[in-house]
Parts: sequence; structure tokens; C-alpha cells
Amino acid sequence: MLDGIEATRIIRSKFPGTKVLVLTMHTVQIFSDRAYQAGACSLLPKDCSKNELFGAIKDCSLGK
Repeated sequence: MLDGIEATRIIRSKFPGTKVLVLTMHTVQIFSDRAYQAGACSLLPKDCSKNELFGAIKDCSLGK
């Protein structure tokens, strides 16, 4: 089974210009570190507010 980290790694290797925003249920730091190392532009908890999600989408699209 493919997890979000591996999916991010595959997406970024095949399509380097693609921005990946990860939504997760994990709150441990090691998971977020691994997501960013795999190429995620942002990581948010699945229960984030719509404003947090919209802000992260905006930041990713602007390259922040």
C-alpha cells in the first residue's frame, strides 16, 4: 500500500514542477520532516480549517 510520503516522492520525481500539499492525521514531527524531505510544499492536519487550507494552497502556488 502506498502512503502519502511515498506518493509525494513519486509525484515529485516524475513531475518536478508539481506542488504537493499533504493532509495528514499524523502529528509527530518525524512525519512532517519526512513529508518535506519527499518534496511536499506544505503539510496540514486533516481537521484544519478551510482558511488554513486555502492559505496553504495559496502559499504553495506562490512558492512559499
